[in-house]
Amino acid sequence: MVVDYTKRESYKLRGWTIAGSLVTQNVGAGALYLLVGFGLNSPAFGGTFCGLSLTYRHILMFYLATCAIGIINSLFFTYDIPVEKTSGGSSIKIKLKKFWILMQDRVFQRCAVIFMLSPALRLQSSGAVKIRKNWAEVQPLAGSVNATWCAILSAVAVGIYQRFFTNKNWVHSYISIKVIFLIVTLLVDAATIFDVIRSQYFFFLEDMADGIHTLLGACILMQLAAEISGQGLEALTFSMFMSNWTIMSITGRMICNLISVPFNVIGDERYQRDAFEDRIMVFGSVVAIFLVNVLCLAVIFFLCPKQKQHLHDLKEQLGKSEIQARIYFTCFVLLYLFSFLYLVLMMNKSYQCWIILGGNGC
Repeated sequence: MVVDYTKRESYKLRGWTIAGSLVTQNVGAGALYLLVGFGLNSPAFGGTFCGLSLTYRHILMFYLATCAIGIINSLFFTYDIPVEKTSGGSSIKIKLKKFWILMQDRVFQRCAVIFMLSPALRLQSSGAVKIRKNWAEVQPLAGSVNATWCAILSAVAVGIYQRFFTNKNWVHSYISIKVIFLIVTLLVDAATIFDVIRSQYFFFLEDMADGIHTLLGACILMQLAAEISGQGLEALTFSMFMSNWTIMSITGRMICNLISVPFNVIGDERYQRDAFEDRIMVFGSVVAIFLVNVLCLAVIFFLCPKQKQHLHDLKEQLGKSEIQARIYFTCFVLLYLFSFLYLVLMMNKSYQCWIILGGNGC
């Protein structure tokens, strides 16, 4: 609906519907952050009370389920401009056929890859949670209160961006906010790891940078989705793009675990011992993930359109490719199935020791 209404806005001022939805969504999420803060404020997560058994894998499983529900909803329940039925089949079949034609646009494929790589820019070392818990000593409840504050600041940042920068170059805006986030994250992690500043309040700078860059990035990406979608295909296009986002959020966790294996940062021993060698290994894992983030950022820099008009120009210049569409869709299905299997294994205690799942090894 947001994408549909965005396309009805004047071309020059387009984006206020997206900004408004993100602002209200983020402000409303503050209550959820507080709920999670109380739910995870048990000794197992560094808190002092409350024993609700919420874990990270439960949250990821919920996201994957809502991803599938969103696609079903866009097909059967979301209102689009009616498509006349013909002897060729039902309106759903016609919609899927039109969507397949849209997927053959190389610009669509570019945007799909951008949505898939964007969560990679939030990849963290497998030791990130340990750094946060053991060295920064972040309390769950304090972290959630900070998340609520960051959500409000992020909402303000989106409003400012839409008011003053909405017609600026998307590439420059997107890359700038991501670079700032990566630099802030690296500096905060380094100061914490090497015991320059170990304070949960200093560590909250990383959360603030993460919240602001994520929401501003989402604002730009949703404008991409609004411009690329065909008439009557707004909901299905957005569901596909957000499915890419969700799949990579899950797959990225596995990638981080594999990259972090040589540094042995999953167990608590390094953080309890806290020797110089341990700090070097932990920082090495942080730098390794940082380099992966930079690589993903370079690819997005190459793929991302500069603005709305540039996107439409690229659509004419690049044309279509059915072969690339088939490759993309095959990869999408395989990654979705792999993500589902990954989460199923994480729910089973027998497999939680696997390194690929974030365990210490069986």
